[in-house]
Amino acid sequence: MKNICFFCSSSSAIPKDFFEKAGEIANIFAKNGFNLVFGAGNFGLMGEVAKIFYKNNCSIIGIVPEKIYKKMPIFEKIENLIITKNISERIDKMVEISDAFLILPGGFGTMQELINVITLKQLDYIDKPIAVYNYKDYYGNLLKQFDNMFKYNFCKGIYKDIYLFSDNINEIYDYITNYRKINISEEKWFC
Repeated sequence: MKNICFFCSSSSAIPKDFFEKAGEIANIFAKNGFNLVFGAGNFGLMGEVAKIFYKNNCSIIGIVPEKIYKKMPIFEKIENLIITKNISERIDKMVEISDAFLILPGGFGTMQELINVITLKQLDYIDKPIAVYNYKDYYGNLLKQFDNMFKYNFCKGIYKDIYLFSDNINEIYDYITNYRKINISEEKWFC
């Protein structure tokens, strides 16, 4: 495992402790030889994570849609900047080159990325670890929504095992580095 994709906030208006925790979790992966794949931004949690990987001399791959590239300040130390036609192509490229996904707190874009990789894994397009850093129970309401989806049979319960939500950085690191391929023998659909 080499490339870890961080999906996270581009907002710099968030509380300071979110930056500290993002830096802490990024540091663990950077110090252990991972390369960064991210949205290329120079601000918010994206910028914080990129700074940590840069300080640790890791390879940094930034992927940004053309429309956003023209507007957004880009992290200057990106080793490999990939500009895509649109958001969908961006996510496709991130999924293609990443070996694992780590989702930190974020907004609508981060939510889209999270749901996208979970869906790809559910449909057996990928089998890569997906970990969600649930700092301060940021994703608690989303977990409740997932529980409703399982409770009312909108999703089969076996899919609870295709991701990890945790507020424990060490648990997330262990999950990603010791990831074992998931074998789901059932079909996705209720028939």
